[in-house]
Amino acid sequence: MKLNHPDPIAIPPALLAELAAEAADEHRPPMDVLQDAVTRYVRQKRWQKIYAYGEAQAKALGLTEDDIPRLIAERLPRRDRQVMELNDFTDGDIAALEAARAPESSKAFDHEINS
Repeated sequence: MKLNHPDPIAIPPALLAELAAEAADEHRPPMDVLQDAVTRYVRQKRWQKIYAYGEAQAKALGLTEDDIPRLIAERLPRRDRQVMELNDFTDGDIAALEAARAPESSKAFDHEINS
């Protein structure tokens, strides 16, 4: 990536040494660790802007944190939930559940349960 800026990016030697040490601890190239750090920084800044926007909107509308549960309850559709016990299922229901398989696309979430 080329920056449209005449000055090169300079990293103080002490910080560069810390970067190299952390990268070595993680068995990763220093550039990968640096890219992760910059990515987190940019995301954090983006979320700070979103949060500030939300605060400004809430202030303009006269809303407080105490209003949040009420607003969520008003906005979400009401769904009646029914608790079921094992004896509520037929043998056919249980057989269907046992035979069911997740679609291939669900493998994209395996990392959430394997870590």
